Amino acid sequence: MSGNRRGLDSRWRLAVTVLLLFPGAALANNNPGPQTLFGFVAMLIAIPILTYAGGGERILKRVAPASRWMRGIWSLLKVIAVLLFFLWIGTAGTSGLALLAVLAFAVFRGARLIAWGVKAGLPDAARPAHVEGGSRWRLITAGSLLIVTAFVLTHMSVAFVGYYPPEYRLASDLKKLATAMKEAGEKNKGPDGLPRYTPPTLSSSGSYQFSDKWYHTLRPEPGARYSWHATEVKVAADGKSFQVWTWPREVPYRPWNQIMPVASFYIDQTGQLRATRVSEAGTRCPPDAPVRDVAGG
Repeated sequence: MSGNRRGLDSRWRLAVTVLLLFPGAALANNNPGPQTLFGFVAMLIAIPILTYAGGGERILKRVAPASRWMRGIWSLLKVIAVLLFFLWIGTAGTSGLALLAVLAFAVFRGARLIAWGVKAGLPDAARPAHVEGGSRWRLITAGSLLIVTAFVLTHMSVAFVGYYPPEYRLASDLKKLATAMKEAGEKNKGPDGLPRYTPPTLSSSGSYQFSDKWYHTLRPEPGARYSWHATEVKVAADGKSFQVWTWPREVPYRPWNQIMPVASFYIDQTGQLRATRVSEAGTRCPPDAPVRDVAGG
């Protein structure tokens, strides 16, 4: 394996691995959603791949600081930047800062590749030594692709910044709430032998509570301002049935609401969780939507 490829692996494989394993939950309650994390990972992968594809890795080695002191300062700055990046990406609220940092780095790297490509096309007498042997069109193409890719991925990731709670948690809490209501109804049968269901109450934090259990991701519309979803629980007047809807209060802006629609849920006394994908805010899941299996419900 060449020295260029080793440099590519040693710097970026570690960064991507740490990003995927980073325990953001230790820093805040709300972590970035999977769509936002995908944008980070995709950009971290695109930067070294396009740099290598354009031939920029070899040029980077030539323009690296020559003195040992400058190399040490540069290494320290990179460590500080990486630490700040992973602190920012740990929460939904500060992940936007990490997005801007990666975007700025990707655009800077793309601009350098383009500049090196322009210099590589100069006559021999005017061509700088560090771009010697570089391909003009490879460098310009790779740099242009990197800038475009970075802006597209950032546009997508920003659309999902603050997307909370994750859909799997919503589905799990809905299943658990319906199960608790069913079990309580079975213990409270009417004269006709049929269960009588009772609605959940609201906890002090504004989320639904049934018996002694709280369902933190399930909140009615007035108290759901920190969530992308709102929930309504409706128990029939005779107590023989109930319905629960959880729908998106917000959706990503266009075109990502069409490309990546979000989930809307429905569950009732049958215990079958149903879900559909919607692109418009306020769209409730119909009672005949496909059944969604949730492990551990």
